[in-house]
Amino acid sequence: MDDRWRCFPEGAPFVRFLDGPVHDFFLGQSLVALGEPWPFGEWSHGAKGVREYYQWLLQTDDPKTIVRFLRVLAKLNWKGHFACPCWSGQKIRRCCRSKILDLRDKIPPEVARKALETLGARQTPRVFSG
Repeated sequence: MDDRWRCFPEGAPFVRFLDGPVHDFFLGQSLVALGEPWPFGEWSHGAKGVREYYQWLLQTDDPKTIVRFLRVLAKLNWKGHFACPCWSGQKIRRCCRSKILDLRDKIPPEVARKALETLGARQTPRVFSG
């Protein structure tokens, strides 16, 4: 899941998993069983949920920008001279480098590739020749 880093980061002790997501799940289920709404918010399922999550994470509702960021995150190696996915016209190294590095710590390339697949986007854009 794309959001795993927030509730149970890689390398966290198992107790954190029990105190966090497992505790919240059972608390939420108990409230729902009593007729209350789910207390923690919830992403939609499928492509809609992936889109909602990355809209929140990237603070944009532009689907093309989301796909461009996911393409950079899906690459095993990316270079600072690549065009920035925020579409500023600048290179990554002069624009969103720190944001991308932060996202790479949270979203592994295989998760970004799966998100692109779920959104129905190609991992690399098509190149058309004249």
